[in-house]
Amino acid sequence: MDIYLVKSTKWSKHNGYTTWWGPNSSGYASQIKYAGVYTEEEAKRLERVHGKDVCIAVLFDQELVQLGIQQMESEINLEQEDIKRYEAYIVSGRRRIEQKQQFLEAYKEKYVEQ
Repeated sequence: MDIYLVKSTKWSKHNGYTTWWGPNSSGYASQIKYAGVYTEEEAKRLERVHGKDVCIAVLFDQELVQLGIQQMESEINLEQEDIKRYEAYIVSGRRRIEQKQQFLEAYKEKYVEQ
């Protein structure tokens, strides 16, 4: 059985990205992994009921599978870049803490009566 997605022609025109109907005809998704999955019958019925100026049935073919993979790989790469930034921030923060601890110890030795 073929799998279909429903492309929102209405919202895809307005936001410049391909926008998909969400599962159960509710909501929208810009990433394929969040798009609703429909049978051919369901997708074409939605297309007929709403009109092609609102939505069209699109076969979930290898081209869309590859696009979904690219979207997920891009998301993973962004997360990896975030982790690198966080790691650098942590290293820098640890250095600042060490400096403050050294200053605190020196301050205590100098001013706290033993």
